[in-house]
Amino acid sequence: MARPSTKAVPKVGKPFIDIDEMRERPSPHRYVHGGFEGTHTRFSFYFPPKELYKGRFYQYLEGGAGGHEYMLQAQPWPFKVVFQDLGGYLVESNQGHFPDEGMGFANDYELFNASAESAIYSKQLAEEMYGEAPHHGYVWGGSGGGSR
Repeated sequence: MARPSTKAVPKVGKPFIDIDEMRERPSPHRYVHGGFEGTHTRFSFYFPPKELYKGRFYQYLEGGAGGHEYMLQAQPWPFKVVFQDLGGYLVESNQGHFPDEGMGFANDYELFNASAESAIYSKQLAEEMYGEAPHHGYVWGGSGGGSR
């Protein structure tokens, strides 16, 4: 398994990867977790096997003070729907803050852009893994996004 690129993403600094492994549950996938140096932003990406990828990604967003980088691991249904039915991979981020520290935003840029920068970086990794970046991206989640 090739090590993902850590090429800098505009305005948030150099990404880092602290977990990159194959997982079998709830569906076989490559799990990548990391963040951006000098920020509170953390992310999790769930990439299906190459034969299921059809050029899409689906990003889970929470509203208000939401934002977790491990929420999807507890919900097996998105893996089946997104991987097998829709041909995409999953993206989630803590939306620029650690939930147990209150709002905890390092700066206004993270407040409004942490999720977008996570998606941009996921597209770079998808291109490396699959040979092509996604041509479509979608978001879903509850509470309408609050200030984000």
